[in-house]
Amino acid sequence: MGEASGISEFEEALAKENYVLSDTDPIHPGLSPAYADGIFPANNFLQLDDATLAYMSRHIAESVMLFSMPNIRVPAKVFGEIKIFQDIVCEKMAKLNQLDRQSRERHHKAPNKKYDAMRQGKKDALCELCFDYVNLCRLVRDRVFRPEHPVIFSELEQLIVDVAERCGSKRDFSSRYDSPERKHGDSHADEQLVAAAIYRTLCDGESTVILTPDSDIPRLLADSFRRLTGRYSQFPTLLGRSPIKVYFVLPDKERPARFDVITFGSDYSCRR
Repeated sequence: MGEASGISEFEEALAKENYVLSDTDPIHPGLSPAYADGIFPANNFLQLDDATLAYMSRHIAESVMLFSMPNIRVPAKVFGEIKIFQDIVCEKMAKLNQLDRQSRERHHKAPNKKYDAMRQGKKDALCELCFDYVNLCRLVRDRVFRPEHPVIFSELEQLIVDVAERCGSKRDFSSRYDSPERKHGDSHADEQLVAAAIYRTLCDGESTVILTPDSDIPRLLADSFRRLTGRYSQFPTLLGRSPIKVYFVLPDKERPARFDVITFGSDYSCRR
């Protein structure tokens, strides 16, 4: 297990890898619950939680550092999930602006310097988050994985989806989306992430690192390997030549930098 004090240690470890596929939120997987607790319930700017605003701001800064690395890529559906969260934050900003205007029109209260300063400070912080998320999405859009053979990739992705459903690989799925934040069903981003790594082994003959905090990913990889062996007799040999590694992140809200490195080789075993 590796331990670190911040994103710089992640960068140092990941910089040694040739090609890294990132999950939606590898650094702060607790971001959605934090939003659900500290931002979602607010009906005015004063109700926004300062600690949550600071936490989300730090998350964006670290995400920008991560996705600025030249060897980082994301599947299209992972980018889609990042974009959904950007939209949620920006919609919250728009809604609070609307409620703020309506409240001012109804009550016509005399100015209160202390109240107005607190309200404006939290409003500015949320507005800055919105702009930062827009810029993050622009950065990540340029990092989207684009297979040379999209038809083959699509077929492989569907095979992984079938594996997940038949084997029950995604056991943690329901527990991750029980917050007030809306979730538009399963986007199958996990399956596309796994499919992209396997595609690189099969079609490109290249090793891949998957960066994720999701315990479903190693399980989905192992289940997929067993299915693929029945279809492609050379798959174990190819995987031995171009293994897939998982940087499995075990974050702490204040110190998100503990991780395991799990390697899948020709015998599908996990080597740490």
